[in-house]
Amino acid sequence: LNGGPGADTLFGGAGSDTLTGGSGSTLAGGDGDDVYWALGGLFISEGADGGVDRGWLRVTQQNAVYRLADHVENGNLWGDPGAALPTLIGNCLDNILTGLTGAYRGPNQLLGEDGNDRLEGYLGADTLFGGAGDDTLFGSEGVNTLYGGDGEDRLTSIINPALDIHYGGAGDDLIWTDWGDTSFGGAGRDEMFGRWGDNTLHGDEGNDVLHGIFGNTLCGDAGNDTYFVTEHASIREHEGGGIDTVFFTVLRESTEFTLAAHVENGYLLGDPGAPIALTGNPEANYLQGSLRDDVLRGLGGDDTLSGGAGNDTLDGGGGADVLYGGAGDDLYRVDTSADRVGEIPDFGYDTIHASVSFALGDHIEALVLTGAGAIDGNGNALANLIVGNDAGNGLTGGAGSDRLLGGGGDDRLDGGIDGDQLEGGIGTDTLVGGGGDDALDGEEGVGWLYGGDGRDLLSGGSATDYLFGGAGDDLLQGGDGFGYLNGGAGADTLEGGASTDFLMGDLDCDRLVGGAGADRLFGGADADTLDGGAGADILYGGAGIDTYLLDGAEGGGDLIHDDELRDDILLVVGAGLRDGLAPTLGEALGGAGSSVTVGGSGSLLIIGLGAASMRVGTCVNEIILLDPAADRGVQSQHFVWDGADQRYEFVGFS
Repeated sequence: LNGGPGADTLFGGAGSDTLTGGSGSTLAGGDGDDVYWALGGLFISEGADGGVDRGWLRVTQQNAVYRLADHVENGNLWGDPGAALPTLIGNCLDNILTGLTGAYRGPNQLLGEDGNDRLEGYLGADTLFGGAGDDTLFGSEGVNTLYGGDGEDRLTSIINPALDIHYGGAGDDLIWTDWGDTSFGGAGRDEMFGRWGDNTLHGDEGNDVLHGIFGNTLCGDAGNDTYFVTEHASIREHEGGGIDTVFFTVLRESTEFTLAAHVENGYLLGDPGAPIALTGNPEANYLQGSLRDDVLRGLGGDDTLSGGAGNDTLDGGGGADVLYGGAGDDLYRVDTSADRVGEIPDFGYDTIHASVSFALGDHIEALVLTGAGAIDGNGNALANLIVGNDAGNGLTGGAGSDRLLGGGGDDRLDGGIDGDQLEGGIGTDTLVGGGGDDALDGEEGVGWLYGGDGRDLLSGGSATDYLFGGAGDDLLQGGDGFGYLNGGAGADTLEGGASTDFLMGDLDCDRLVGGAGADRLFGGADADTLDGGAGADILYGGAGIDTYLLDGAEGGGDLIHDDELRDDILLVVGAGLRDGLAPTLGEALGGAGSSVTVGGSGSLLIIGLGAASMRVGTCVNEIILLDPAADRGVQSQHFVWDGADQRYEFVGFS
């Protein structure tokens, strides 16, 4: 129905009608979804249940104000040339209000009032007021200003560099910004999205959620706010502005994030890939890693760091920190005694770098002491690696087969129970193997090595060393410097090394080898084997049936003392017995100047001599000479006897 010019009255009746009237007209659509075209000031009459109706309002002058008629749901502004800044006001229904279209598409104002309204500014610099209700405001092109008002509103602008301003108002609002917009959430739990451009988002009051990407600035303000950001998004928080949390989304292979001031919690989000890093601030932070190999740094507060999956590095910084590595081979950095480290069993090989004295908690394998202080490190029930620094450390392995490395300084290493490996390093070190079959190495410094129980290996190193095998069948090796070797209980093997050594077999049947240098060998109790090796050595068999092994080819002039002869054996190897030569016993025992003194009672078995000169004590019962080469002739034999009722016997000589 088209009334044309004049004050007409149009009745649509039933059905979805279109009514067009001029100024002063009355339009009544009746039932159905009707469309009204108002070409001037007129009255529209609609029933309460008359369908979903739309009014098109023609704007012919500037600053005109239009109000949507009762029971009409939707309104549109149609602009003639010269029309500017019209205002369209809705009613109590859920209205859809649309700004200027037609020949003139300039700025306009849309006011939703009551109801859950949808306001679309269309073209131009529009101002939209949602009013009460859960409204949706769309800024379109131009520099728009959007006010959500009360209710849970939705505010957005088209993607263009228009520098829009959004005000969410009261209620839990959703706001989308782009290309330089500024948004204020207002009261309530608002969720705001920055999208492209240099947008600025203010959460205002309430526990807000802010999303930002490249170039965005996010300000949560009051409340416990949550941020979702990528690289190059900036966060600004106020002191005392609640407990705030940031989720960092990783878009590139390798990225480093820093938690903004006054933000408490940070989470890394990213699929497996290159390592990423997150650094906290001086407050008490909670930092959570991703599926990648993360680096988490806590700084000064009492922080909690959780690595998650991947081979993570966790550094709490100052304060009493709690560090959880999670799955993977994790590295922890501990710098205060109040720090605590927690791990899950069978979730990788984990290491702690500590600059203070520290004891490993459960499920952590390695401890490395750092810094310059004299600090201590203790292991746990696992097979631990514990490494000292350059100061004097106390390292204790505890249970498990541990490896302890002293490093520099005067260290004390205690392996504990089970078979351990201890290495002293530089400095005057004390190594205690404890239980189990241990391996102890004094390395470069002065070493005091105690094997303890078990079958231990003790190696002296390059400086002066003192080796005590303890219980068990041990192997003691003196190394390059002077060595004191004491086998202790058990059938031990003692090897002197390159310098002058003092070897004490002590209890049980031991084997003593002097090596290079002028050594002193004491067999001790039971049947021992003494081998002076190279150098002018002194051999004391002690109690028991001892065997002396002398290598004349090495030279040195050895001296044997045995005041408790118990059927001992002298075995000469390589004594220079060549065809046409007849060395004396002294020459055979290691070169000119060597001698053998025998006392006590029993017998002496000499193997490997072709000719000899020796003095025998008063109560020697028997001397037996064996020539292992049957074709060697005896050219002279000379024995001086100090007692009576002795006899000598030649076996195997030609």
